Amino acid sequence: MTERILVMMREHIGDVVNSIPALRCIRRHHPSALITVEVGDRAAGLLRNCPYLDELWPRPEHQGLLRKVALIGKMRLRRFRAVYILDDSNAMILYCWLGGLRERYGIVKTKYERLFTQCIWFDPSVHETLGNFRQLLDQVGVDTADWHLELFDRAGPFGDGDREDMAGENPGTSIPPTLTLPPKGEEGIRVPSPNNHIVEGDGALVAINPGASIEQKRWFPERFAEVADRVQEELGATVCILGGPGEVALAEEIRSTMRTEPMMLTGKLSLDELIAVLERCDALVTCDSGPKHIAAAVGTSVVGIFGYFDPAIVGPAGEGHILLRKVAGCPDCRHSDCAHDRSCLRLIEADDVVQAVATILERSGAHAIRPHRSAG
Repeated sequence: MTERILVMMREHIGDVVNSIPALRCIRRHHPSALITVEVGDRAAGLLRNCPYLDELWPRPEHQGLLRKVALIGKMRLRRFRAVYILDDSNAMILYCWLGGLRERYGIVKTKYERLFTQCIWFDPSVHETLGNFRQLLDQVGVDTADWHLELFDRAGPFGDGDREDMAGENPGTSIPPTLTLPPKGEEGIRVPSPNNHIVEGDGALVAINPGASIEQKRWFPERFAEVADRVQEELGATVCILGGPGEVALAEEIRSTMRTEPMMLTGKLSLDELIAVLERCDALVTCDSGPKHIAAAVGTSVVGIFGYFDPAIVGPAGEGHILLRKVAGCPDCRHSDCAHDRSCLRLIEADDVVQAVATILERSGAHAIRPHRSAG
């Protein structure tokens, strides 16, 4: 009888990007198993062409009692042999215990240690996802030697017929194709913008992602505007502003105070298109948010702007990034509250970010010239 394995993941895009190395190792540990992945629907698109799973269960953002009971029943019907919980969620282990899964592997942060077959305690000294997930698999005997980020071909069974906006707050919104970009290093940038202008050029492409899930992670719109202007004026690169539909107002606030005109792609990209843009970019300037992990996975260097949250714990994987943080931490800060008006982020000036972008472009040999804008 074929064994069935369940893997449970978080809902945020960056967390799922960082779960893929673990999923690859689980597949190699169970080469003949039927592997089901249960994952938040905002990030499910990342896994639709993943070769390491057989079935995908997207999880709605808001689950009522009936959905939770249905999930437990579904687990019982499938008779999974084991579950790997790539999260420190109390709810997930409780569902798996009630769902009758015999082997339950996961991470403990507060309680329910006794419900696991094997587990590790969350280690705050290593990367929140990559480090803890790897420690978990090492603990349960899964070989993690082949540990690297990876994204998948967007063509195939989940291509143009199933285009969903997973990059912002409104998953399920249908979006037509909006851009075609040549590979990094090839000449030509041609991206239709919402104002019907065409942005063209042969130079470097720098993305700015100003949004973040909570205010404590967000840098300041006027500083993003200054960075965007200087990157275009002084470095001769083209700037595009990214973000989900819920960040359009923020992007417009930035654009309205700029002297130069950026590409406005906020709220216009599907998840596949966001990946394509970040793959084509020479650098990404971002707060502590999910796109930094996508950029790392496709080999694009990140200029990360961090305050209270330590980039060693939550930053992008790999080398070549410049992660800016000027305060080691504040004992009064909490995830949902800041008593100091983001003073740690105020210490990071626009000049710091521009210099970091210049360093990355110089290091990569990106050819930056003044871009040409023409009416389209």
